[in-house]
Amino acid sequence: MPDRLEINPGVLRSTGSAVDGTAERLSGAVADLRSALSRVGDCWGDDEPGSAFGESYEPAARNLLTHLDRSSRG
Repeated sequence: MPDRLEINPGVLRSTGSAVDGTAERLSGAVADLRSALSRVGDCWGDDEPGSAFGESYEPAARNLLTHLDRSSRG
């Protein structure tokens, strides 16, 4: 491993727009995912298997969306 870190400000600045574009696409994908999940709703039913799935799925989905929101805000 190198003993020092070199940063080229010109190269760093030139990649900024690519990072911004990626961040915008991520934010859009998170919004699309949230919208799609909202439209689908509780589609697994309220029978025993559906309830068991929902009990595990709902907290995991909320957790995922929370983390995606934090990531997309940078």
